[in-house]
Amino acid sequence: MIKELDYTQARKTCPENFITCEATSELDPLTEIIGQHRALKALQFGLDIQEEGFNIYVAGLPGTGKKTAIITFLEKKAKTMPIPSDWCYVYNFEDSQKPNALKLPAGKGLKFVKDMEKFVAETKKVLVAAFESEDYANRREDSLKQYEEKKQELMRQLNKKAQEAGFVLQRSQIGMLIVPVINGQIINEQQFNILPQSVQDEIQGRRKALQDGMRTAFRQFRDIDRESEASVDKFNKEVANFALEPLLDSLKEEYGKMEECIDYLESVKKDILDNLSSILGAQQEPENPLAAMMGGGPVDPTERYVVNLIVDNSKLEGAPVIMEMNPGHDKLFGATEKEARFGALVTNYTMIRGGSAHEANGGFLIIPIEELARNPGSYETLKRTILDRQLEIEELAARLGYVSTRSLRPEPIPFTAKVVLVGESRYYYMLYQADSEFKKVFKVKAEFDSSMDRTPENVQEYAKFMCTLCNKEGLKHLDSTGIASIVEFSSRLAADQDKLSTQFTEVSDIIREANYYAQTNGSKYITHEHVSRAIDAKVYRSNLIEEKLGEMIERGSILVDTVGEKVGQVNGLAVMGMGDYMFGKPSRITASVGLGKEGIIDIEKQADMGGPT
Repeated sequence: MIKELDYTQARKTCPENFITCEATSELDPLTEIIGQHRALKALQFGLDIQEEGFNIYVAGLPGTGKKTAIITFLEKKAKTMPIPSDWCYVYNFEDSQKPNALKLPAGKGLKFVKDMEKFVAETKKVLVAAFESEDYANRREDSLKQYEEKKQELMRQLNKKAQEAGFVLQRSQIGMLIVPVINGQIINEQQFNILPQSVQDEIQGRRKALQDGMRTAFRQFRDIDRESEASVDKFNKEVANFALEPLLDSLKEEYGKMEECIDYLESVKKDILDNLSSILGAQQEPENPLAAMMGGGPVDPTERYVVNLIVDNSKLEGAPVIMEMNPGHDKLFGATEKEARFGALVTNYTMIRGGSAHEANGGFLIIPIEELARNPGSYETLKRTILDRQLEIEELAARLGYVSTRSLRPEPIPFTAKVVLVGESRYYYMLYQADSEFKKVFKVKAEFDSSMDRTPENVQEYAKFMCTLCNKEGLKHLDSTGIASIVEFSSRLAADQDKLSTQFTEVSDIIREANYYAQTNGSKYITHEHVSRAIDAKVYRSNLIEEKLGEMIERGSILVDTVGEKVGQVNGLAVMGMGDYMFGKPSRITASVGLGKEGIIDIEKQADMGGPT
């Protein structure tokens, strides 16, 4: 039964003994989320279950403290979890376009980077010292001596054959010359041309026979040169290997339990031995500095031994909790940077940069759904990453097929983070209905309520929330009257006398404004007076339209009768929302009468808005 309320029933005040403390400074700060038992239970379930697709969508109205509460909740959970691994990208010696990913224990990544830098610097020093030593020169000379002797012996045999055939062998820049000898005298080309034709023919015949016999000897010369080069190359590798062994043994001892690192170090060793001449040549100053700037100087192969650390968890205590407020594609999933060199864009594996998903790997990644939807390609790539369980750094334009230029394709990294989307409930239902894959990757919904029961226990927790806010932001604490005023304001915000609002953003703003007035008055605590003043000031800043409408009613511009009775006329109250402020607007509602059909007419049915469907 509808009954008229007494004015005292229109607002539920807090009794004097309802607040059990004199000020919030006497209370302990909050350690958990309040008023969200349903959401917390769903969150706990979503975090504990490890099966595929059980990521979380946190739904609720803006201002309910979802993001802050989730971060606090997840950080507490993350401290009990193991620290995830570091990740590096290194040069792929088999395919330079596909850099390899290296997984290292947390904190080892940065150390590996520094150790490799030290290794490269010391490698250059020990190689230069080894190959410039007198001992190396002597041993190399001894190694080549036997081949020189073979070549000299072969040359003596050739000279002997040439002398027997009436020729002498002479070296020139274009090869070996066979010069005829007549009566012990060398014949030059002019002298040869004035000889009788028969003599010339006879000499040419002997020369041709000698050349045919010398081909085998020349092949032997080439074989000796190849053997000599192979011997020197083998000797150089032995010298380099001996110089590198102590450096590599130190690294292998440090990273011996990581098979991928050992394989990489073996690849580095092989590359050094295969490129000794390039490494030693790169240590010399370029003759043309401009050519070196333009890439025309000697290439230093040791640049390939730099380690690119993209995930460094050395400073973590537990699993990472990352909230990405600007989830652009590159910022979320990483990118390969490029730099301009004389009009051309160039890149290499050291320019690979990780994203927020890499930082959150092994922990929790929180993303506002509204921001995710504003960034092209981010949502689709996020789904693919979750479904494939791997992080792949790929340019968005290339993935969408807009460009087909050759670029790096870094090795994907396993993705083990739990993804938490935060947004309003309407976005959840939109995605659930419009995207068939959404329900496969976000199977847990944690919905934050906009209100909580107004019980003595919850009021006490609400007061602890005020204590937490004051301590965190350095505000003045609230006395008992201030606490009571905030509780009453919260119930009004919830539009229910038996509820408290969980829109903590608005409640916090009122406390911050009340703190301003308390500071202005030099008060020790925030009191009822300061809270009321803050609420009134907030209303005053937004109720200009309400006051204008009131003036129009008082002046008779808007006709609203408040006394007497009239047939076919009643007064109504329309609630108008202005975004940050709502108020009631009185309106006159009149009814007109006209001739019609006999009986009762169902207006909704006549307007096709009622009846069976």
